Amino acid sequence: MSDIEILRAQLKEAERVEREEREERRNSVTQNWMFMISLEDEPGPGYKELWDDTCGYYRITGVLLNREECEAVGQNVDRSGDGAGMSYLYNSLSQKLVCSVGGGQVWVGMGWDATDRESSRIAIDEINAFLINHPDGGDITDIIKRHRARKIRIGNA
Repeated sequence: MSDIEILRAQLKEAERVEREEREERRNSVTQNWMFMISLEDEPGPGYKELWDDTCGYYRITGVLLNREECEAVGQNVDRSGDGAGMSYLYNSLSQKLVCSVGGGQVWVGMGWDATDRESSRIAIDEINAFLINHPDGGDITDIIKRHRARKIRIGNA
């Protein structure tokens, strides 16, 4: 083996070790998200005026609680999702979220395939049950994390 071939092999090995160390460092911190649902009195421009007092808007938002720690270990943290959310129309007679409204970061959506839709349906049902006991909204982190875990298990994260 020539000196150049030896050096190339050593460089290749050093690059592999560096990649593994970088990946290990990135994986050393788990992103810690919090998800909240809250009433929206006026969701914003582009929303239609509600003429039915039995309907209203809720908003689901997500906040990354340990952004600095994630960035410090080299994770690519999507800033667009942090603090962003989606509004949903709610019917107080059926006690159910009816549909998403407008645009935004979708934390629970119907997706494009049947398995994603099933996971979303479960999550929406859990959120509806939560809202019966907490009509002003609150922390739904556990619900959203279960939904995201189901999506990862079925390959749709």
